[in-house]
Amino acid sequence: MLKPKPNSVFILCAVAVAIAWCSQAVAQSDIRLAVAGPYTHQNLTLFFLEGPETTSGDYLALDEALESKQAKVLETQDVNRLVVVNKGNKPVFVHAGDIVKGGQQDRTVSSDTLVLPGQRRAVEVFCVEQGRWERRGRESVSEFSSSKRMLSSRGQKLAAKLSKHQSEVWDHVQADQDKLGQKLSKNVKAATSASSLQLTLEHQDVQAASDGFIAKLGQALDAHPQAVGYAFAVNGSISAAEVYGSHRLFRKLWSKLLASNAVEAVLESGEQGGPPPGAAQVLAFLEAAEREAVTVQSEDANLRAEKQEAAEVVLFATKDKQKGSASLHKSYLKKQAPAPASAKAPKRLMILR
Repeated sequence: MLKPKPNSVFILCAVAVAIAWCSQAVAQSDIRLAVAGPYTHQNLTLFFLEGPETTSGDYLALDEALESKQAKVLETQDVNRLVVVNKGNKPVFVHAGDIVKGGQQDRTVSSDTLVLPGQRRAVEVFCVEQGRWERRGRESVSEFSSSKRMLSSRGQKLAAKLSKHQSEVWDHVQADQDKLGQKLSKNVKAATSASSLQLTLEHQDVQAASDGFIAKLGQALDAHPQAVGYAFAVNGSISAAEVYGSHRLFRKLWSKLLASNAVEAVLESGEQGGPPPGAAQVLAFLEAAEREAVTVQSEDANLRAEKQEAAEVVLFATKDKQKGSASLHKSYLKKQAPAPASAKAPKRLMILR
């Protein structure tokens, strides 16, 4: 297992060289996290964020709920809306960026959703596949078989979570498929559905290229039992950070998150970059969003969704109202992802069927 380099720093100003910077930052926000790391393999760098848990209880991640038959994801008559049914006795956490495979088209979830035991809840989605609106192989057209993957680039995430624009999602999926093909010198589009991001992520060459990152970095979390999240950088630039209400929830999501980051690293391999950032830069990245005004994006009986947007980073936060509005998930995402070349073409219309 890789050992971190000795440059961890506390936002509570435990490190003397950071006292002046930290005292100013803490006065402006309530972040109480320590940054441990970095762990680096090739162009991907990870930092673990350690701090107090903000919520208790056991949540099922969507992939484990589907695998254990404790949840179903069903098609509706609306291409941008699916229904999650919780058949178990634990709340199911549906993570923004989760990809669900099957149905009439593969989709990705645009925002966090919490589904309590016995509930049926609608989730807002975007297509990450074009053209297909029929059975694929032996898959069901009425429900989705699995959710083992997430959106795999910053451009895809910004299109789905910030712009919320279907054409932009399609543009980034197509551009990233083409770019992966160029990086790997291989056509990574599936014959059964060339536009499917899910099937591209399952391609053996994409998985093989990602596996090197996962093998080197996957066990790094074991050394940090107090970690409630992490940040990652590609080619020396911080791309995103994720913070969860508990270590247990973070642990459940870890392998899926890292697999997504590994694909992003493959996409950006060979590109110009700088040295890995330091812990102080990670804290500054978090602080930039935390200083901004809070905008409530949505609210229901289960979750309150908020956004804080700065010039270069946006924070999406969800709070579990069943736990006294405890923080369940914070997602920090660097803005200004380069637009794919296809974005300059006329926008395609999404056909509702």
